[in-house]
Amino acid sequence: MIAPRLRVLALAVLFAAALPARAAEVLGLLPARGATSDVLRSDTVTDGEARGQGRVPAIRGFGLRLGGITPLDPSGQSAGTGGGVFWQYDARSFLADVSIDLFFGRRYHDTAIGFGGYLPLTQSEVAPYLGLGLKYASTHFLGSWSAGLQPYLAGGVLVGRSSTVQLRAEVVFFHDLFTNQREQRNGLLWTAAVVF
Repeated sequence: MIAPRLRVLALAVLFAAALPARAAEVLGLLPARGATSDVLRSDTVTDGEARGQGRVPAIRGFGLRLGGITPLDPSGQSAGTGGGVFWQYDARSFLADVSIDLFFGRRYHDTAIGFGGYLPLTQSEVAPYLGLGLKYASTHFLGSWSAGLQPYLAGGVLVGRSSTVQLRAEVVFFHDLFTNQREQRNGLLWTAAVVF
């Protein structure tokens, strides 16, 4: 007779021991049976973890560039100097800019406003890039003024992408879609810039 009472007592003790755990599970204080440990950590996520690892915000800045222009013309026009201002947007996966440029040679002037898009070849702090763009240009060549669209191809390098001050070096090949002295002109721009 003692053995059946011990069994009942043992079952009562096991039931009593299991009751708080089951009650805690029902009330949501413990994970359900078979749940992973992620449930326990879902309320301990920090703001940094919630934003995602490695995400860098886009960087915007104004830049000042100085450099030269070399008309690619068989008449032997000499190179000139000049510069410009631009606004740059760096989304890490692409670059974009809007610019105003003024370049002057002895008998050649190029004034342009335009925009460009560029593809960085790396995601590092020193990133070479390739791109293209379109400008509206007004040119003075051998005494004649003309204006129109000027597409361009560009290649360069951007240094210090996540810094508040960046350096940018670029070479641009441009081609005038309009005629000046009955010819479409083209040339090279080479510049060094600081972005802040």
